[in-house]
Amino acid sequence: MIKVFVGTLHTIENELKQCVESISMQEGVEIKHVIISNQPEKQAHNELWKAWADHKKIGYDMFVKVDADTTIRSKEAFKKAYDLIVKNGAT
Repeated sequence: MIKVFVGTLHTIENELKQCVESISMQEGVEIKHVIISNQPEKQAHNELWKAWADHKKIGYDMFVKVDADTTIRSKEAFKKAYDLIVKNGAT
């Protein structure tokens, strides 16, 4: 199964609950979702990159950053994105 690391930075966005729900509904992938809340922007990004670096070492296939005010509409969005990346030899 495709292992996807998802990072979300959250400050005041009211849509966080919907964002988290849409990520957890993804099909065909195993997800590790890290949410970093209420940090200054640079510090939040540094924490996110460190978390990704730590998880990448243990075998995650893809990193996705989803803004806290974003809702993923398709339950197969991450799987389709991964398949396109592999098909096109992208990173």
